[in-house]
Amino acid sequence: MAMRRFVLISLCCALANTGLGLSVHTVLINGDTEIEWPMSTTRQVSFAVFEKDDVQLLRIDRTNHFKATNGKFYAELKEKSALILKISNASLENNGVYSHTTYYYTGNAEEGMIRLQVQGQPDLFNVSSDTVEGDAIHALCCVESTMEPLMKWKVDTSILNDIKQNASVQKISDYKYCDVVDLTSHRVYNDKSLICEVQNGLHLSVSSSLNVFYEPTVTASVDSVICSKVTCILREFTDALVICTGEGNPRPNVVLESPLRRIDLPEWNSSLIANVSEFTVNRHFWFANITRNHYGLYKCEASNGVGNVVYDAVLLNITFDTTVKMLTSPSDMFTSNGSFIVECESYSNPLAEMSLQKEIYGEWATLRSSTVPESKTRFTAIWKFTFDEIKDGYEGRYRCKAYNGIGRPATSNLTILSPVQQQESRPFTWKLQLMTLVILAVFGLVTVMVMRYRKFVSIYHTRYGTIQARIQGMWGGVVPHF
Repeated sequence: MAMRRFVLISLCCALANTGLGLSVHTVLINGDTEIEWPMSTTRQVSFAVFEKDDVQLLRIDRTNHFKATNGKFYAELKEKSALILKISNASLENNGVYSHTTYYYTGNAEEGMIRLQVQGQPDLFNVSSDTVEGDAIHALCCVESTMEPLMKWKVDTSILNDIKQNASVQKISDYKYCDVVDLTSHRVYNDKSLICEVQNGLHLSVSSSLNVFYEPTVTASVDSVICSKVTCILREFTDALVICTGEGNPRPNVVLESPLRRIDLPEWNSSLIANVSEFTVNRHFWFANITRNHYGLYKCEASNGVGNVVYDAVLLNITFDTTVKMLTSPSDMFTSNGSFIVECESYSNPLAEMSLQKEIYGEWATLRSSTVPESKTRFTAIWKFTFDEIKDGYEGRYRCKAYNGIGRPATSNLTILSPVQQQESRPFTWKLQLMTLVILAVFGLVTVMVMRYRKFVSIYHTRYGTIQARIQGMWGGVVPHF
């Protein structure tokens, strides 16, 4: 009796001196685990008792060689090591506080305690593998655990900053906990995994692959050509490679539309560059010896059955040198008010600078030049040079000259202007012609009237003389006055 009292007193003192704390050990449902209590020495051990929630499970001593089994529980004393408690095929009911009390022949005792937590594998629900961008995803993650877990949501290894990271876990039943996360399907999630991570000692996770169908994107470019916004400048008679790059899920079909007709593989020298990626495709369209007729807006079109058909365009601006001609002939240069007008036309890309030149002492001198035409279409521009006063020495040889920085300057045909041409070249305007006709008509009418008057006077005098002679004969040579 005195010995038992001594042992209990020694045990109380040993527990007070060790100051042992309670740690947590986690095991997976249906898994095996091993709890180990390190010991300073295994010598002089009399026996050890293992308990769960203050209920004895096992006792080991010299009679069983310090090894014992009770169902799924196994305990042993390792020499010069520690006390071991093994649990096989763990279940939720196996959670609790496990302890050991070890007694020494010296009369001292040593105790250790640990909390065992049992956790199941997490599961994901309501996550469809195929979604369309913009769809709402209501993901549910549940786990069986004897302690409330901490849950985090990720897409692959990136934490979703736009959704909750710390789960607001709800307890569904005694050992079941769930968390819900809402997110909108987006192309950045495509071909990635939505992960629910349970941080509860074991740090288990469950994932579901995301296949997000989304509207394609497309870009148009010209290889080895510097483009400004959508305009790419190419010299005539060079080669051009137009590239259409489409990206989407599913991988889009890409075609090129020209200003004149639809371009497809059988008609144009193009090739499909496959395997750029699972979701990206490059389509190459090769134009050899490109000409000004290829000028225009080329549109890359991509479609994959999701959303709208999308476009991107590039303008092929084909540059070429200048041709020029003079539009006015010598007889058309002069106006009714005496001004002198010369019209020049250029055909080029880019727009040329136009000059009007005159030959002076065998050299061509520039009279006027301009970069702003009177009118312009795509490649054709017309300049009008006007001289309000004609000075002496206007006669001579004239030409138009244009240059746009490509090739050599171009000159028009020569036009010779002489004084006779100036005199003959003054046409009447319709007003002057009308006045002339009126004057001629009035003059003719006056002439007719004068001639008729003279005839009348002549007839009058003739008849009056005859009458006067007869009267004189009747009155005896005296003409009465009435």
